[in-house]
Parts: sequence; C-alpha cells; structure tokens
Amino acid sequence: MCADRYNVVWLLLFALTSAGCSAEVGSVELKLVYPTDTGKNPLNSAKVKQLRATVYERGRPVASRTFLPSAGVSLEGVDVGGQRQVLVEGLGFLGEIVSWGISAPFEARSGQQKLFVFFGLVDAFSPPPSVQGLIAPDWPARYRIFMVQSRFLHSSGVFKDGRLLVTGGAAAPSPDDPAAIPSGGLKTADVFDGWAGAFANDLPSADCSGGTWCMNAPRAGHCVQTLDKNGFALIVGGEPPDPSWPQAGFDLSSGEFFAVDQLKHPRTRAACAGVEGIGAIIAGGADATTGQPTADVEVYRDGFFSIWPDLLSEARANPMVAVLPGTPPRLVIAGGWKTWGEPSQWQASDFVDVIDLGSDPPGRDSFRMLRPRADHSLVVVGKGSSTNLLVCGGRSDRNTIEPSCETLDVDTLQSAFLPVEVPRWRHTASYLPDGSVVVAGGFTSTVPPLRASAKALVLRLPGSRYEVPMVEPRALHTASVLPSGMLVLIGGISGYDAQGQVDFPQFDYEIYVPRKED
Repeated sequence: MCADRYNVVWLLLFALTSAGCSAEVGSVELKLVYPTDTGKNPLNSAKVKQLRATVYERGRPVASRTFLPSAGVSLEGVDVGGQRQVLVEGLGFLGEIVSWGISAPFEARSGQQKLFVFFGLVDAFSPPPSVQGLIAPDWPARYRIFMVQSRFLHSSGVFKDGRLLVTGGAAAPSPDDPAAIPSGGLKTADVFDGWAGAFANDLPSADCSGGTWCMNAPRAGHCVQTLDKNGFALIVGGEPPDPSWPQAGFDLSSGEFFAVDQLKHPRTRAACAGVEGIGAIIAGGADATTGQPTADVEVYRDGFFSIWPDLLSEARANPMVAVLPGTPPRLVIAGGWKTWGEPSQWQASDFVDVIDLGSDPPGRDSFRMLRPRADHSLVVVGKGSSTNLLVCGGRSDRNTIEPSCETLDVDTLQSAFLPVEVPRWRHTASYLPDGSVVVAGGFTSTVPPLRASAKALVLRLPGSRYEVPMVEPRALHTASVLPSGMLVLIGGISGYDAQGQVDFPQFDYEIYVPRKED
C-alpha cells in the first residue's frame, strides 16, 4: 500500500476504573489501525460524528467516554491489575454504530502499554489496515499485512487468545481441477493476530532460514485443530503424503512444530473438529497411500490417537463436520466425495452421520440430504434448544453445481430445502455471534476459466438475507470467526484459467465486521 494512504488514530486512556481508589495507576495507548481506502475508512467524517470508548472489566462496562474522531481521550480511574478490554465505536449522526473495534484483553499495570486495535466499518469487508511505520514505529517490527507465501488449500485454527495459525497449502493447482490433489504443498506457516488485524511479525522462528516459520513436511489439503492446552495445535494429513510426518503438533509460545503420536490410519482430506472435554476428532478423508476415501474416525486425546473403524455410514473424502454442544456432545458429518479419480468417477455423498460421543465406541444415526454434496458448506446455526444446521452449495459430481441450501434436523433425522440458493462450491459459511451466517466466495462454474465470487451472502434466518461485496473474489480460502466476533478470510485464489494459471487476490486477507446493537 502507498505511504500517503497510511493513517493511525491515537487514543490515550490514562489511569485506567475506580477514580482515585488506587495509589497505582497506568496508561494504555490504543492505536486504531484501519484501511484508508475510499469507501472503507471507518473514521470518514461524512459517516462518523464521534467515537465512544468503553472499558470492560470481566465483561462488565466500568467506564465510558465520547470524543471527536481524531482526538485523544482520558478515561480516569482504572486501577492497576484486573483483566480489561476497550471497545471503541464510531457513532453516526443519529447515534448509530457505524464502525467498531475491540482491544485484546489486557491487565492494567503501572507505566504505559501499547495496543493495536483493528477498526472497521460495520456490515462490510475491509482490506488490511494501512499503517505508516513513521507514525507507528513499532508496527513494522510487530506486524505485517501479507503472508510469507500466497496459498490455497491451506488450513487454519483459532486459539482462544485471538491468534490464528495458518499452515501449508498449495501455490499452484493440478492441471485439471483446482480442488483436486495438487502436485505439491507448502511448508510455511503464519500466525494472525485477530485483535490487531494483521500477521504477527515478532514471533520466534522455527526451523527455516530467514525467520520463516516452517512445518516439518509440506502439506496441502490437511486440517488444523487447536486444543488450547498451552497453545497447542494438531496438524493432520496433507499432500504430498509424508510417511515420516502424517501428523504433527505445534506450540504457539515457541513457534515450534514437533512429533506427536502416530495416526492409526494416515490420511489426507479429512474433517477435523475440536470437542470440549474430549479432544480432536478426525473423520473420513482419503487414505494417504491409495487415495481412496475412508470411513474411519479417530480421536486425539491426552496425547494419543485411538480409532473407531468404519464409523461413518459411507467412506468419503472432504466431508464437512460440525459439533453440536450438549451432554453428551454430538458430531455431524455431512457429504463429501465418495468416489473420485478420473473426471467421470467423481460422485458426492448425500449421507449425514450424527455421532453420539457419549459412549466408546460412539453411537451413530444416519439420514440423507435431499441432494448429494461435496465442496459444500456446513454450519451450526442458533444456540441452545434452537440449534440447527445449514448446508449450502457444493457439487454433486465434477461438473454439476448444487445451488440449493438445506436445513438438517438431527433430532428428527430429516432435511428440508431452504428458499435460498447459493450456486457456489469451495466457498465458506460462518455463524457469527450476532446470529448471522456469512457465506463467502467460492467458484460459480465448473469449467475453466474459473472465477471466484466477490460477493458474500449474509443470512439472518429465518427470513432476512442480503449481499455484501467482498474486497476481492476468493475460493479455496479459509474463514475463521475471531474472539472479537469479526470474521477473517485468508488466502485462496481469485481465478484459474484453461492453461492452469492461478490468479491470487491482491490482499492476503480481508475482515468482515458484523453489526453491533446500538
């Protein structure tokens, strides 16, 4: 980005909540970072009348102040100690929330602290922030707005502290299908700071030269599952298959990848999910040696893998998985490729398996979707007793897009069409804390030249739906809901021509900022 487009807003919060009750107080310097592109600036004076900063302690607001968009502000009386966050909102001329950002949780201490906070327009996708090193000299040392390599068919996992691990992927597709197994994978990895809205640049390097983080083996088509035991992540599978490293662990504090217990059935293109109190579940996928789909399910807990052979109703690669919390929790695996290889052999599955994790081995109920699907999306919608599942788009064979959406009722074991069409494949769908589902990107045709969609569909079920333009077209990307409630899309490709050439997006990521209640 050009230097003359950089900008930073400085907010100084002095003496951080109980006015004068503590002899020791501190200050926190917040630097709002945001895009200054035309139409994306969340401090645009035509939209924002004032800012409001609110200090939260253990989720409870304890101090608030409004001020002019480019002014400093002092919130008096915050004691040293205790964990806090600061929410900054841009208010419009009618008092509506036009833009917002929230800091990482921090513990107030004497002296000064510096926090970078990503700030964006609501109900819109934002490009990476524009930050000038001369204005914020510590920014270049701590952050960057690009990955070490452009990538797709990569994987990502979110840690509870707001950071996100991005691993592997491919830099070029196979010559006949961008979603097929690529000829090689990438070893590099990145860590994204969800609060600052940028990739971390000040973390320790692993075993690669030049400070680039690297896995022990190249991987594409793998999965990452964070388990948050001291910042632990499990990496499973990947192509090309490496018999020495079919799986690996990652430690966030050191940035190191290391050996873990061996998979009972080495595989790639599996579905991974983390289940509270149980561990990581690895379902289906393709055999690492033969490439044939498998019905095996494995669980990684307490440092070891165990296997439930043939637990799925049908062997399949690239299934979609969702976790339904409860006592006991349930795992839902839907669709995937039951056969693949030659173009005429690609056939999607219509099976939905509901795995009851209350026993060992688990119980299973199965039913069928109304349409077979692979390269589709599956997302849990709602909370508590109103929880349901939404499946959209995908392909039934290599050349047929399934445009419909279905709701899956795992209690009655039935599926029903929803009056919404999402004619895309290799898109993403994410359920946000505000109750909306964001369906983003994906391919809209099956014959090269392929172009990814540059639109996201925002669903507020049961009735409301509307389109939001993305910053760039993307498919084969990842979508991750951050602890802030924002959504980040990372990587992917924008297009793929008949000669097998790939177009990557200009920006390695973009962030969707959902609405907030006024």
